[in-house]
Amino acid sequence: MSTLRLRDLIRKVRECKTAAEERAVIARESSAIRESFRNPDEARFVPRNVAKLMFVHMLGHATHFGQMECVRLTARNGFPEKRIGYLGLMLLLDEDQEVTMLVTNSVKNDLSHKNHYVVGLGLCMLGSICSAEMARDVAGEVEQLMGHGNSYVRKKAALTATRVIKKVPELTEGFVPAAEKLLSDRHHGVLLAACTLATEMCEDDDDVRQRMRAQVPQLCKVLKSLIYAGKSVEHDIAGHADPFLQVAILRLLRVLGRGDADASDAMSDILAQIASNTDGAKNAGNAILYEAVETIIAIEAVGGLRVLAVNILGRFLQNKDNNIRYVALNTLAKVVEVDMQAIQRHRAIIVNCVKDADITIRRSALQLVYGLVNAKNVTTLSHELLEYLEVCDEEFKCELAKKISSLALKFSPSKQWYIDTFIALLIRAGQYIDELECNDFMGLVARTPQLHGYAARSLYRAACDDYAPVRLCAVAVWVCGEYSDAMVHAPSVEDEVLTKVKHNDVTKLMIAILSEEKYLMLRPLVMTALAKIAVREPSEQAVIIPVLAKYETTLELETQKRAHEYKSMFEKMPDLRDMLFEHMPPPEAPKFVAADTMETLAQKKAADAARPARSFGDLLNFDEGDSSQAQTSGADLLNDLLSPSSADAPTSAPVTPAKQMPTTDPFANMDAAHPAAVAGLMDLMSDDVPVVSSSSTGSLIDALGAPTAPTPPTAPQPAYAKGSLSIFLSASKPNQLDQSKTLVSARYVNAGPADIENFSLHAAVPKTMTLSMQAASGSTISSSAPVTQNMLVSAAAGHEGKPIALRLKLSWVENGQVMNEMATISRVD
Repeated sequence: MSTLRLRDLIRKVRECKTAAEERAVIARESSAIRESFRNPDEARFVPRNVAKLMFVHMLGHATHFGQMECVRLTARNGFPEKRIGYLGLMLLLDEDQEVTMLVTNSVKNDLSHKNHYVVGLGLCMLGSICSAEMARDVAGEVEQLMGHGNSYVRKKAALTATRVIKKVPELTEGFVPAAEKLLSDRHHGVLLAACTLATEMCEDDDDVRQRMRAQVPQLCKVLKSLIYAGKSVEHDIAGHADPFLQVAILRLLRVLGRGDADASDAMSDILAQIASNTDGAKNAGNAILYEAVETIIAIEAVGGLRVLAVNILGRFLQNKDNNIRYVALNTLAKVVEVDMQAIQRHRAIIVNCVKDADITIRRSALQLVYGLVNAKNVTTLSHELLEYLEVCDEEFKCELAKKISSLALKFSPSKQWYIDTFIALLIRAGQYIDELECNDFMGLVARTPQLHGYAARSLYRAACDDYAPVRLCAVAVWVCGEYSDAMVHAPSVEDEVLTKVKHNDVTKLMIAILSEEKYLMLRPLVMTALAKIAVREPSEQAVIIPVLAKYETTLELETQKRAHEYKSMFEKMPDLRDMLFEHMPPPEAPKFVAADTMETLAQKKAADAARPARSFGDLLNFDEGDSSQAQTSGADLLNDLLSPSSADAPTSAPVTPAKQMPTTDPFANMDAAHPAAVAGLMDLMSDDVPVVSSSSTGSLIDALGAPTAPTPPTAPQPAYAKGSLSIFLSASKPNQLDQSKTLVSARYVNAGPADIENFSLHAAVPKTMTLSMQAASGSTISSSAPVTQNMLVSAAAGHEGKPIALRLKLSWVENGQVMNEMATISRVD
């Protein structure tokens, strides 16, 4: 069967109008090629047929039947046959094909050929599909060819060596001397290949990188000659001498200068010259400038050089090409971690990029703006972000709202500013605010008595809008109900637009929210708010009690329950109402380092360090004032709790976790607040329950026995401590009936001022036990928010009583330094 010539095959394929016609043409020609391969008389047509197979392969059709013919062609003596054979191997095969092993001997012979073009063919094939086995076989020949007298061969050998060390990294050391020699070569192509090889070796081997740092002066010399060289037609691109070589050298310098001050200092002058003398009007110049900036950022550069690099990126941001602006934004995001101050001068341009029409530019600019926010510029940038929140795409709003909330929480200059910002955020994007963030906000309001009235009035104004989001109304209902008295009577604060509000106005707002179908889920909360308003202002009871009675018959169980209970309290327990509906105790939130300036935080830490350790007796003193004031004894504390005026006196309350919603349940903590309350509630259910009361503190103290001098509690000792990191471990039995399982609770505490980031812990137990680890609560440990993690240890049968020992592998980043530690815990109690 006769085969077509290559150009005729291409013409026939192009004339096909359907895929089926194309497949038919390819099938007929593939069949003819197979017959030709089997016919010894048509051996002269093999190169032409292999060339056609390469075309067929590019169309996506099967060509496996031609692989062996490619191997045979490489063994022929003629250069044209070898060229087609090697090209066919590179296109039709990959390193995973077993056929490639058959060509190893042929390649080794060609590497020692007298014709340097034949040598180049073998090197090209190795650089394309060389496997690990082939790399080991030809490594010696490739190393010798790197010193070949022909620059063409040296260049190909250097590129092949790059492939070899990628496949077999342990061969790297053998290529180092040859690579060092090639870095002094005068041929541009050889030097470019040598830089590629040296970069690959230095990236993976610290010893090679240390040795190669001796080549920094030579590389700087080559760069200088390229910058100040005259115009060369052979290497000139857009007025720049061989920008590809300049980029390759800059990449190698970046690797060599990273983490080494001496090498960084040696290259700083040439980097400054490149940054100052390279024209960025064309893409070639921009490529060189970009690599120079990346190198300056990566090495141990001085501040002035880093400012120069940031200014270059600032010019990139003003470029009309979106690709250049995108690259600049992503690069500036890396600089934020190194030198934020240098970027601040370009803040206006970066903020403008947030409003760009290109979505990729907007996304990158937003990420950069998040990194730029600090205590000094949070007011300006938060205002910009809030304005952008109203007009940005829907897909951005959720992430942007959460970022604004977290940044305002972290860097707020004052509590009043944080309240204003969070309310503005609720108004614009309340549906995207998480419930936990609202809890944090309400916790801050609860802990700031001087702003109770201000916050309540601000939320009242916002909630009066007909289109107020549900999350905003939920926060407003809680704050206005809890602090309605401060809302009405507290004086205005600085810069407040005073709104005269009466209890009647708050009641009307609550009733309006009850009537709206979209606020259906808020009705139980509104019931509690109305009950508290009725206690604060008795004149409102005439309006509120009928509302409670109306919802006693609603089908919503929680609303019905609240309405019935609160109405019963007003009718049957008039003496206990003030106590039951007193202000909720403010929750403690360890997370709250926000709403304080950085100076305030520093003062608090200094005061904590100077304060002496408190004794057990001090723990009974709930007065946070001067220690010289009279302290409350145990008897005085009981007397305060049981006295009729206890509602007016400051009381202590159980600690509420930082992420827990301040409870609106009036029954919470009631047993500890007043024993008579229990009796009163029991009367509602049964007349036979005896009432237990106490007329004096003396009877309670007598019943408990004479007080003994308590011993100060000892602080728990960490199982592991390193720098500012401490790990506390505790063991417990989750199931008392199964003694083989033990729950180990780990708490990771940061005692330093800087956050511990990217924290991870891996644990191992003895062979007689198995370990199951749950995910940690976070990977960032701040000084105010520990991270927790649980581990379940199961002991094998017969080993239940053995103590638990752990082998820990820790890693974290602190102050930009990566820490890796191993630790052994001999016993976990």
